[in-house]
Amino acid sequence: MLKDTLLVVAASLIQPALAGFIQPGLQALIWKFNGTDFWAPVSLDSAVYHLQSRAGVVTNSLSKRGSSGGYLGCTVLTISDPIGTLSSTTVDRLLAEYSIDDVWSAEQFLDCLFIQYNGTKNGIVLSPSVAESLNSHGVEHLFLDSAFNATGFASVTAVSIVESRCELSNGPYVLTLPDCEQGGLSVTPVYALHPDNYEAFMCGSYVDPTEPGRHQQLHVSLPGTRVPNIIVPSRLSSTNAGAGPLAGLRFSVKDIFHIKGLKTSGGSRAYYETHGYQNFTTETVQLCEKAGASLIGKLRTITFALGTPRNGMSVDFHDPWNARGDGYMSTGGSSSGSGAAVTAYEWVDFALGSDTGGSVRFPARFGGVYGYKPTHGIYNLTGILVAIAEQDTPGFLARSPEIFTRVGRVWADGKPLAPSPEVLPRKMLRYDEQAAFTQPAAAEMIQNFFVETARVLDLSDNQSVNITKRFLDSNVSETASPQTPAVWMNNVYSDLNNVQG
Repeated sequence: MLKDTLLVVAASLIQPALAGFIQPGLQALIWKFNGTDFWAPVSLDSAVYHLQSRAGVVTNSLSKRGSSGGYLGCTVLTISDPIGTLSSTTVDRLLAEYSIDDVWSAEQFLDCLFIQYNGTKNGIVLSPSVAESLNSHGVEHLFLDSAFNATGFASVTAVSIVESRCELSNGPYVLTLPDCEQGGLSVTPVYALHPDNYEAFMCGSYVDPTEPGRHQQLHVSLPGTRVPNIIVPSRLSSTNAGAGPLAGLRFSVKDIFHIKGLKTSGGSRAYYETHGYQNFTTETVQLCEKAGASLIGKLRTITFALGTPRNGMSVDFHDPWNARGDGYMSTGGSSSGSGAAVTAYEWVDFALGSDTGGSVRFPARFGGVYGYKPTHGIYNLTGILVAIAEQDTPGFLARSPEIFTRVGRVWADGKPLAPSPEVLPRKMLRYDEQAAFTQPAAAEMIQNFFVETARVLDLSDNQSVNITKRFLDSNVSETASPQTPAVWMNNVYSDLNNVQG
């Protein structure tokens, strides 16, 4: 449970005479638990909050104040099964499933439990075993929505039936206990705060509760930190009944994609300053959100996504760092923030980028993650800043094959993709221009990968290909001077850039 310690509250001090003209914005509780910082938005209209910490100190856990009001760590559970009796088996099973979340924890958020029912039955009774479960978890307060009947239910836990006008998302919350003068209960969801140590993010974002589909630009600066902290929701918050195939996943977006409520920089300070907040969200971002994924921010890119990162030499915004190697490596492509975030942060499951000449594929390769560059023309580019219109396509990078597959299936749904060939390839060609590995362990790892791939797919593995030699054999003549594929592609790419500009 949450231990009694000090509390940090970001609060606005407003003179009474100005209260009618200056309205407090988003306020928040901030605390630290087991090395992770947490953030919970609150409204100054619902209770009186006190600044209880020394300046420049983040407290170690959420404080429970005395009889004059306070805060409890609370958990919301949604029951969607058609049940007549709620048993401890159901409660314990759901709480066990919650334990995989990286924001929720039993130690912090089981002071109170709110169980809501997403179904058509009424008068659901509580099995006596529920009382034992509540006691074993140390739950002090149980709140039930009006579908439950707690008559005759005996428990040392305080039980209340509450009328709720909306369905709350699953996961961790802070509940504000009544103040003697103010009165009333309120709950607010809890988020984790994670530092952007590799400078991948342009900004964090937060769902605007006042307008569907709109986001607010928001991240948090903590005392003694070098970089902003990104506000990260619980994975549980998107897992209510009817959740989509990407429920529980979090993603971020290259800052050339327009998102309603946020500004777009395109990696350019001038563009950022001269363009306002967007009133439209581009198709591929909407696709991910509608499938249940939670957007947490926008990611850096080089200026207008043209070229490759030059770490330490960029003018408008610093290039993100690749977490591989010594942490000072380049990400390798203009989807630099996308590559940096997915490579470095376990709390970013996938990221959207764009690929014109390799800007998803190279960051995926440099970071050791999984990148998807679809065929040009499949996806709507409206709301994505143009690099080279004839080659631009949105794409994504994912941390694992499982996440890659989930996102890929959502993106493929309803698109005119070619069917799988009836006859699959029977041989594997090794690229023989790969630089030699200096680390024997790395060479062994790659060799084992090829051998295992050939075995699983039943491919022959006794041939290689030299693309440069084939290119020169096919394109060099008395009237065509020798050009390697890399030089030729660079010239073509530069020409297209110039035409586009």
